[in-house]
Amino acid sequence: MTLCTFLHINIRGIRGNKEELIQLLNDKNISVASVNETLLSTKSQIKIPRYSIIRKERQTGHGGGVAILIRNDIVYSEMDFGLTLEELNGNEYVAIKMKTHLNHFITVISIYCPPGIKPSSNLFQAVSTSSHTLIMGDFNAKHVDFYCNKTNSSGKVLKQILADTNLTIVNTNEPTYISPQTGNTDILDFIICSPDLASKLHKFSTTNHLSSDHLPVLTTFSFLPQVTNKKKYNYRTAEWEKYRSNIEDKLKNITFITTHQHLDQQASLLSKILIQAREETISQYTAKSPKQTLPVHLLQLIRHKRKLRRDFIRFRSPHTKTELNRLQSTLKTQLILHRQKTWNTFYRKLDQDTNPRTFWQKIKNLNGDPQTNNTPPLKSSGIIINNNAEKAILFRNYLENIHSCPTDLHFDNEWKNLVDKEIAKHNTNDTNTANFTTEHQLLTKPVIIQEIQLHLKKMKNKASGEDNVDTTLIKQAPATYFQHLGQLFSTCLSTGHFPSPWKVAVVIMIHKPGKDPHNTSSYRPISLLSHIGKLFERILTSRLTRHIESMGLLGIHQAGFRKGRATTDNILRLSEDIHRNFNKKEITLAIFFDIEKAFDKVWHNGLKYRLLDTNLKLPKSTQSIISSFLDNRQIKVKVASTISTPFIPQAGVPQGAVLSPLLFLIYISDIYYPPATIAKVSQFADDLCYWSSSKRPNLAAKKLQTCITEIETWTNMWRIKLNPVKTQCILFTKNSHLQLNSIDLSLNNYKITISKEATFLGVTFQNNMTWTKHINNLEQRANNRLNHLKALCGKHGASPSTVIKVYLAYIRPLFEYSVPAWINISDNQLQRLQVIQNKALKLAHRLPSYISNYYIHTITGIQTIRQRHQVIALKYMRTAINNPSLQKTIQEAYTTVDTPMSFMLQLAKDPPVQNFTKPP
Repeated sequence: MTLCTFLHINIRGIRGNKEELIQLLNDKNISVASVNETLLSTKSQIKIPRYSIIRKERQTGHGGGVAILIRNDIVYSEMDFGLTLEELNGNEYVAIKMKTHLNHFITVISIYCPPGIKPSSNLFQAVSTSSHTLIMGDFNAKHVDFYCNKTNSSGKVLKQILADTNLTIVNTNEPTYISPQTGNTDILDFIICSPDLASKLHKFSTTNHLSSDHLPVLTTFSFLPQVTNKKKYNYRTAEWEKYRSNIEDKLKNITFITTHQHLDQQASLLSKILIQAREETISQYTAKSPKQTLPVHLLQLIRHKRKLRRDFIRFRSPHTKTELNRLQSTLKTQLILHRQKTWNTFYRKLDQDTNPRTFWQKIKNLNGDPQTNNTPPLKSSGIIINNNAEKAILFRNYLENIHSCPTDLHFDNEWKNLVDKEIAKHNTNDTNTANFTTEHQLLTKPVIIQEIQLHLKKMKNKASGEDNVDTTLIKQAPATYFQHLGQLFSTCLSTGHFPSPWKVAVVIMIHKPGKDPHNTSSYRPISLLSHIGKLFERILTSRLTRHIESMGLLGIHQAGFRKGRATTDNILRLSEDIHRNFNKKEITLAIFFDIEKAFDKVWHNGLKYRLLDTNLKLPKSTQSIISSFLDNRQIKVKVASTISTPFIPQAGVPQGAVLSPLLFLIYISDIYYPPATIAKVSQFADDLCYWSSSKRPNLAAKKLQTCITEIETWTNMWRIKLNPVKTQCILFTKNSHLQLNSIDLSLNNYKITISKEATFLGVTFQNNMTWTKHINNLEQRANNRLNHLKALCGKHGASPSTVIKVYLAYIRPLFEYSVPAWINISDNQLQRLQVIQNKALKLAHRLPSYISNYYIHTITGIQTIRQRHQVIALKYMRTAINNPSLQKTIQEAYTTVDTPMSFMLQLAKDPPVQNFTKPP
């Protein structure tokens, strides 16, 4: 018989009863569990092995909280009925929709009604609209018709609700509650379902598994939940020689034809060959999460406790009650000891783990709730979207709107028409009239096996695209396969065609932490693309990058996605200029532009027009393959197991594609660079900043307005939308009484306000350049992470070396980001960061706070924050001398003082001895 078992329990705190709950879930093979009074806060973390958790905490006050635990292999979606707080009337609920093996959808809801709160008729009406409904909860409602000892007002309300909604209580006369004071029993927890589900009821019972004053309620129905196929290929035991031989047999009859249609077929065929070879030569296994079982002595205590509880319910013997209380106390103590032993085992394995990937995965799991594939209900125009298929459509429409052709009242439509005509004209002209040198023809030279393998080594084994080919299958392929792959890649380069199968993206939407989970804009897309296509992109990007860099076609101050460049370059240049201007008694006026959806709104014809520029000297085939790469791509959105219909993006460089960052840099490569006498510019991909200086603010503003006007014209030509509201401007000055009335800046007819601070590339600049706000932010973030570190530092926690390893990779990097730009902070500010390191090192060694800081640095061999900053600065200077963006900055620093660069030059001239000097 096919059976599905549901559990309901008012647990009176899920943390304290976690081990017994896990044992109950395993013993009874529970599919779905309803849990009331979880007593969790919004910041609480809880993990139940083999189960996903959908939970809601009480928003005001303490106590309460509801959750539904769903076995990991069950297909479900979270539900929301869109009721207001007034309509809920204090009722707490969480709901899911699950599918049975007969393709029926069942709405499962867990409800908790605190004492004195009546069941909400609005909630029951919303739930009862589903034809298959299961409600589990503690309603604190009593009615003699429900086998309760007496009737209360909540019981009367519940009875009327059941009559109005045609729902049925399936409880028997078994009690679900035992008073801890008197030992009297009653029924407070009910299982309520629609008539069709009631007809499938197989068994109702209560058990004595947990220590709560409420008894766990078990309900079994005669159907099975729909489960996901968890089968995986066992690469560890794979016979790779057999796999390679299978591929070689399949490749024998393949011939290449160079038409675009046949290239698409060849691309699909080379993917299918790998998939077929895997199916025919590599075994599969069903991935199962191991059950977490308690030691034998604890299981014996739990069984004895259940027996005593049953006896007490039947006979109400005071002696039995005393013995039960004693046993529960013993069990509680033993569970605490078991919990500590489990942690000790975890820490011991952590200390022994030398694999970086598994080590950091354990740390990540330690510090957060497990990630689930569940997407909560979404809201659209006030309507709640619960269905996964509808969620996928909603996300699809959201992304399609983002990737629509950019429009704005300020855009230059005459220029657009001219560009569109040129592109149309170019598309009808198959000849390439430009006379390119042999060096430039290297863009289309044949792809050899060594080049493929060089780039293949750099590819990580990430989630595969629609073709289901992972990088392991490609890496294990035989040499003959790479020969065919090289032939395909070479033909694509020479004919200028990017195969269609590589242009299909399956998008997974990932929730942004801290954002409203019910809003589509609170999710970021992750595109899953063909790994074979991405391998080809790597080869094309590598060749094109060498060509573009050798031609010097990118702005000298563009640091984004370029080898040997970093955000530090631009942050340092700005910081250096501000300090140098302070020395000259000049103010610095800087503007930080906000570009809306820069990558997603790239104008396709505009980018293609850029590629026609004779300065680029690109062969026709390279221009064509990039056009082919952009055109007729497909995006599908996946929510759980549901995939939306595809759409073709009309704008933007493809998210997740290897080639996209370089194409964006080419698109903005002729952005306005003002003369040095007017202003200076900084670029990191789409982050753009201009600054000018003068002794008089109005003159600096006049020069900066020139830049703004130029950038307005440029962005309107290339259909890039600036957001004047989010664009920030700062006047850097030592004069706190300086009047700002003379500064009048406008962007697209919008007056720009002058701020006292702005965040540029992750660093907070203040108008007086004291770095106070930046240090405050670092201190706050570091202390938050230090709290996570404390989880490793219990009496029997991880070893000191493991804790320090986590500190060095998890906390200290906060103090190191772009440190050359703010290396001249005050001693007091440096001390604030040093204090956090002192705490971390003492935590690692379980030493009290009064232990000498010098001692702890000596025994750990860790540099002080000042020493570490000096090491970073010296290392940076060794690379900075070869950075064309910093040449003038370095030259000017030789004749200045009290600037970050002059400080580092002096450091390089007279490097400090790196011993363990006493920290501040």
